[in-house]
Amino acid sequence: MTGLYAYAFLPAGTELPGVRGVGPDGPPVRQVSRDGLAALVSDVDTARLTGLFDEDVTEDSELARWARTHDSVIRAAFACAAVLPFRFGTVLRDRAAADRLLAERYDMALTMLAHLRDRVEWGVRVHDDSPAPSDDARATDRTSGTAYLASRRNRLRAVDEHRARARDVAADVRDELAAWAADVVDRPRGALLDLAVLVDRSAVDEFHARAGQLATRVAEAGLVLDVTGPWPPYSFARTAPEVADA
Repeated sequence: MTGLYAYAFLPAGTELPGVRGVGPDGPPVRQVSRDGLAALVSDVDTARLTGLFDEDVTEDSELARWARTHDSVIRAAFACAAVLPFRFGTVLRDRAAADRLLAERYDMALTMLAHLRDRVEWGVRVHDDSPAPSDDARATDRTSGTAYLASRRNRLRAVDEHRARARDVAADVRDELAAWAADVVDRPRGALLDLAVLVDRSAVDEFHARAGQLATRVAEAGLVLDVTGPWPPYSFARTAPEVADA
């Protein structure tokens, strides 16, 4: 049975010459359109999906190859127009399901595409790579228990103060970027701060200048600020469909 693998919403009529989709034969990517909005799709043999998403992910696994192709299609579209990516693995049953998706998400998709137009996503991460203060005091014959406990209290106090300062610095970075950028999304991944930042293409140089200033401030607190990107707006794709027909 043949279904439609769905990649993204984008403005109808966006030209993507030569882009090939997921699957062993790299089927051509095409658009299913409705009044200026298109869903980017390609044909897929649904039988090949059986067990695909349950397999172990390795660099050479079929699942990894599909994921890379999914990303490459979205990046190709992103180079030409605003895109609203779907979740990896979104497959529609048929053309009728694609038409229903366009009808149901039409207003929301156009609103989000307008928000994303001429903007790119960057990642900003603040983390603490400094080693924890070591406990140098040892309870030996020459060290009193009182001196050891006092040293340990001082060490724990220093750790608490460093962590509090780190949280404050990370919060300041977030507040500054949220006040300046077009949009931000928090990504809780274990770092002190992990943000997706939506930046106007015309303001990318200013963004990097600000990030450099923030990195200096962060380094003064013993922390590290990393910037990654640019990316398609995966973190801002709030309309990624949970489609009944998928």
